[in-house]
Amino acid sequence: MLVNRLWTAMLTRNTFNVDTGTDSSVGISVNTGGQERLNFTFPDTWQDDQEAGIANMYDVSTENRRILTEQLTDSSIRLFITDDDAWRPQHVFIFGEGADTIKQGATALAIETEINTQLSTDVSEGPSSMPLRLVQQGGLNQTIRRLFILMRSSGSNEPDPDGAVAVPPSWGTTGSLQIQIVSQGRLVVLFEIRNTDQFDMKAAQANFYTMPVIVPFSRAQLDADSITFRIIGMDNYTPLSLFIFGADRASGRPNSMVPLVGIGDWTQSGLPTIEPDPTNGSGAITLPLLALPSP
Repeated sequence: MLVNRLWTAMLTRNTFNVDTGTDSSVGISVNTGGQERLNFTFPDTWQDDQEAGIANMYDVSTENRRILTEQLTDSSIRLFITDDDAWRPQHVFIFGEGADTIKQGATALAIETEINTQLSTDVSEGPSSMPLRLVQQGGLNQTIRRLFILMRSSGSNEPDPDGAVAVPPSWGTTGSLQIQIVSQGRLVVLFEIRNTDQFDMKAAQANFYTMPVIVPFSRAQLDADSITFRIIGMDNYTPLSLFIFGADRASGRPNSMVPLVGIGDWTQSGLPTIEPDPTNGSGAITLPLLALPSP
C-alpha cells in the first residue's frame, strides 16, 4: 500500500524520581530501498509534548514520498531525538493511511512497547535514534486479545490571524471513557478508563491506552454496530482523531494488529458530538467499523 499519511502515537515513561520527559525535539525517519523517504521532526503543539507519563499523537502527509508498505523492513522506520535532553519513551506505535481511507484504512506499520532505551545526542546517555520494528497486518480471522486506543481531543493549535496562538476551546471532558464491543451476541469488551497519569480526554491532548478483552474475538465476528464509544459524565465531548487496533497478544509487544476503527478527522467523518443523556449520565455513539486495508 502507498502510504499517504503517517501517524505516530507515543507514551513517555513515568518513573518515580526520574526525569523521563524532554524539552528536546523528537521525530521519525523512513527509509526504503536505500533512500530517505521522510525525515520529520514533530512540531510544538497544544499537547504537552514528551512530558513524563503523557501521550502524544502526530500525523504528517506523506503524499509524493513513495512510502510503500511492502518495501519497509525492521530498520526502515527510526525514532530520533535532536538534542541532549534525554528522553525515555515507553510505547511508540506507527501506522499509516492510504489515499482511499475507506478501502485503504489505517494500517499498523511498526510498534515498540515497554521500551528501555533512553534517547539523547549525548552519547554518554544513550543513542540518538532507535529502529521501530515492523508489526504484521492482521486479517479478518486474527484472534484479538487486547485493544490499543489512540486518540486526540479537539482543540486548536493553529495561530490566530494576528500571529498569536489561539487558546484551545474547552472540547475535552472530565468524564471517563468506556469502550464496549459485542461479538455475535456476546459482550467481549467492556472497559472504563479514568484517572490515569495522562491528561485523559482533555482539550487538545492525546491519549494512548491499552485495554483488555473479556473474551478473545476476531474482526470477522464483528458487525457494523458492534463497537460503542461511551463517555460517562455530563459533558459534551468531541474527539479530533480516534483509532482502535486489535492485538494478537494479551501483553507485551504485538506480533500482528488489525484495525477496527480509523477516524483521522472527526469533523469530516459525519459523526456528531457525543452528548450526554441526562437520564443515565452518559453519552454514547456507535463507531463505524473500518474495512480492512486492500493492497
